[in-house]
Order: sequence, then structure tokens, then C-alpha cells
Amino acid sequence: MAPLQITVGGSSVIIRQPERGLLNVTVNAEGTTREMVSNKVTETSNELSKIFKDLSPKNESGDPTADAAVVTYSSTSLRTWRWNVQGGANCFRTQEYHGNLSLVAVFRDFAKMSEVAGKLVRYSNVDINSIGWELTAATKKALSSESRKEAIRDAVQKATDYTDVIGRKVVAVEIHDGGNSAFGVLARPVPMPFGVSSGGLFGNGATGFGQNTGGGSGGLFGSIANNTPAPVPSAPPLDLTPQEIQYTSSVQVKFESVPDE
Repeated sequence: MAPLQITVGGSSVIIRQPERGLLNVTVNAEGTTREMVSNKVTETSNELSKIFKDLSPKNESGDPTADAAVVTYSSTSLRTWRWNVQGGANCFRTQEYHGNLSLVAVFRDFAKMSEVAGKLVRYSNVDINSIGWELTAATKKALSSESRKEAIRDAVQKATDYTDVIGRKVVAVEIHDGGNSAFGVLARPVPMPFGVSSGGLFGNGATGFGQNTGGGSGGLFGSIANNTPAPVPSAPPLDLTPQEIQYTSSVQVKFESVPDE
């Protein structure tokens, strides 16, 4: 009897609820002086850092406590620049200064994440760039093993379906790992509509800023002049819906008929 060869692909799809929420925000400012821009960015950034710090109490080892709503937070990028504002007759009338600072906070408490995001929406100079959902490293490792096993079982079942019909027996002789991937781990930033050049999910990139909880004496560009913050309007509570995470694996398996056939 001629040898039989079958090559089939196997796959697995595992759905899990996220265990971490990522909040990516940017503080923006613009003004006619360095001090003005420094004041706005620094004050609001300090407010946000205080919010995240209060939600991330640490134990003696420096790790977040079991009831900490925020696992970690950090500043991810800082950018400053100036722009020459063009006046009439192609003359540069004045310089305009810009600055922004981006922060990312990782939440384990999604209700608290919704509450914080609702507060940040009310800041006129804070953009929420993206909201993402993740699994912990331990869960990802466990899912990698589980999904690979499911993928190979799927391939074996497909080969069995074929051989049961034709009355032959086969064994696996070659396996090619197709890798694994996770979908829905990070939400993409929302495209800016109608040609808007700045802003995120909720922000508008305006020059105002939120409530002041105590200004600092240092800034991004040097000394800071006193500046009264703009009032923050009230807003209804924000309820964020966690995005399910789809973990997939694929494999390609080559089967051949058993030698004694």
C-alpha cells in the first residue's frame, strides 16, 4: 500500500477577561512665554502624578499593596518646542511656546480607572490618548502553554477525521509552530476627526488646565510664574467597558501512515 501523507493546520482561540487596564494620557500647554507653558504643564502633571500615587500605595518591599488600584505609573515622553507666529507681510510677529508630557498608568481596579478617566476628561489640557487592556505576565505564560496544546489537539483531530473515513492510521512526523498572538491587548488611539491636529479620545488640546492641588516651584523650562487655573466643569460618571482579550495559537503538522501499513 502506498504511503499516506497528510498536512493539516491546527489552531486555538482562548478568550479571557483582562486583568489590567492601561490609561495613556498627555498634558498639553501653549503660551507666549516659557514660564507660562512650564507652569501649565508642571501643575497639571503634578496633579495627575498625585492622583496615581495616591492610588498606588506600596508595601515595605516597594511593591504595590494587594488593594492598590494602580499597579504602576510612569512618564513616557516629554516634548517642548517653539513656533514662530507669522504676522502680516511675511513678518514673524512673535514666538509661541508649546509643551506636552505623556503618562501611562496601569490599573488593576477597573471601576477606579473609570472614575479617574472621568475626572481627566474634565481637564481642558489633558488628552486621553488610548485605553488598553492586558493580562498579567503569569496569565500570558499559562495561556501560551494551554493554547499550544489546544492547537496541536485540533490538528490531530483534523487528521483523525480524514483517516477514519479512508481507514488508514497515521502518526505525526513534523510540526511547525505558527506562533501565538493576543488581540485586544491595546486599544489603538482614536483617529483625529475633521483635521484636528491635537487631542485624544476626550481631550481637545486647549491651553487651559485643571484644578490646582498645590503648585511646585520648579518647571520644565525654568522659573514658574503664578497662574490661576481654569475652573473644571462637572461631568457625569464615566463607565469604561473592559475589552475581552483573544489569545490565539497556530501550528502545522505533517502526518504519515504508520510503517506497518
